[in-house]
Amino acid sequence: MLYDISGRMPKSRKRVGNPLKMDIMKINFQLRMLVIASTFSTTLMAQTLYTPTGGVGPSTNQGTGIGTTIPSGSLDVRYNCVNGGLATLLVTGNSGFLTCSGFPAPQFGESFRVRTETSTGVYRNDFVVRASNGNVGIGVLTPFNRLDLTTASNNDGIRITQTGTSAAYLGLNSASRNWSLYSTGTSNTQGAGHFLIYDQSAGQVRMFFKGNSGPGAFIGINTLNPTANLTLNGNMLIGDPGIVNINTTTPYGLYVQNGILTSKIRVATVNSANWADYVFAPGYRLRPLSEVNSFIDTNHHLPDVPSAQQVEQEGVDLLQMNIILLQKVEELTLYLIQQQQQIDELNAKLNK
Repeated sequence: MLYDISGRMPKSRKRVGNPLKMDIMKINFQLRMLVIASTFSTTLMAQTLYTPTGGVGPSTNQGTGIGTTIPSGSLDVRYNCVNGGLATLLVTGNSGFLTCSGFPAPQFGESFRVRTETSTGVYRNDFVVRASNGNVGIGVLTPFNRLDLTTASNNDGIRITQTGTSAAYLGLNSASRNWSLYSTGTSNTQGAGHFLIYDQSAGQVRMFFKGNSGPGAFIGINTLNPTANLTLNGNMLIGDPGIVNINTTTPYGLYVQNGILTSKIRVATVNSANWADYVFAPGYRLRPLSEVNSFIDTNHHLPDVPSAQQVEQEGVDLLQMNIILLQKVEELTLYLIQQQQQIDELNAKLNK
């Protein structure tokens, strides 16, 4: 016998057999249907339930099944997808449709799709799970990655919002190293409103973006306290790492392989006593020219000036080289003064 969800018998069927027995069977069936109907919401109870065969019957457990008498959950919808069919859950409103579809492989390579459709027939694939590879697509029918999001809206994408006082977090983990992106909150030690790249495996902040209300950004590398637009706590190489290993072979903070172009360079000296004015100080030993001549014959460069071989191996310190050159200019000035004094003495003797 077939009953709808209210337990009423179809009018097209006539009672046969013992009427009392048939009434008892009807009461028992209505009680069973009451248990099944209790799993539906009050909204569903207000609607008429239709099935392909017109039949409604009890399940073997406490769940409600459509297409199955053994539901695996509170509501279990099953459909035998044959000849390219699909199992669909359709929710319809005045402004459009929401469709949840289960596709048989290999059709479309999908196992599940959520699609919205407007009343005018315009639809989009909002959520897709590919059965062939497990990829999830949002706004795209064929996701090529584990999560593939496609959008044509301006400034659209993924947003992570932290409503508490700690940081909003995104983790990027691999088999060898774990990284994290943080947008800090008030309870974080770095303070609120900053962004940082964190090396989880090493427990170190690798890059820090300081939030501020002004137009300039303060970025710190290996530091949480950037004091300039870019603050680097370490050294920097611009060029081919195969040319020089700045971390081991040189004590410098910056190496530029192909040089720099600038309109101005200022070199600071920490101690003014290092400047070559000491040449004019009393007690400075000015080498005799004969000694300078002997040194040049032996070493093929001026005293205190680095040799060509030394420059090739170590480079030139601009500050130190300028001090040396100034020293030689001042020494040359003293030699000229001595020479002029000798000339004046000779002239004086000739004029007597």
